[in-house]
Order: sequence, then structure tokens, then C-alpha cells
Amino acid sequence: MDEYTLEINDLRRRIAKLKFERASLTIIEELEAQLRILKAIYDSAGALFAAGEDDRRIRASFTEHELGDWSFVNVYAYVYDQAVALEPEG
Repeated sequence: MDEYTLEINDLRRRIAKLKFERASLTIIEELEAQLRILKAIYDSAGALFAAGEDDRRIRASFTEHELGDWSFVNVYAYVYDQAVALEPEG
């Protein structure tokens, strides 16, 4: 199990504990939103990494853009950075 899965599972446990303790709904909803975001980033990174394993052009493009070696950690960092850079709709 990688560190990202551990983080996601820890957050799930924290949410479950807060629900059991009948904590503030606002806090629970915020943590659930954070969980959805982390899960989406993890799933996207996993899909990109799997695609790159089968397509050398993706790996070559990753290297050309100086994003580091082709590894899940670097792919996750790339996907995370892209997600953070997105402008919220408003």
C-alpha cells in the first residue's frame, strides 16, 4: 500500500470517527470533499501512469517536460500540481 492510499484510508477513518461522534456536519462535509478530491487525483494519476506504461510517447513527453523519471510518485506530483493550478469556477 502506497503513502497516498494510506492518506486516503486515514481520512476515511477520521470521517467515520467524526460521524460516530456526531461531530459538526460542516467539518464532516469538508473532509468528505477533501477525500473526493484526493481520490480523484489518485485515480487520475493511476490512469496516467498505467497509460504511460503502455505508451512510450507519454513517458517521453514526461521526460521532455522535465518532470522527472517515470514513476508513480512523479506522475502523482504532476497530476496534483495540475489540479491545484485549476481555477475554481466562479
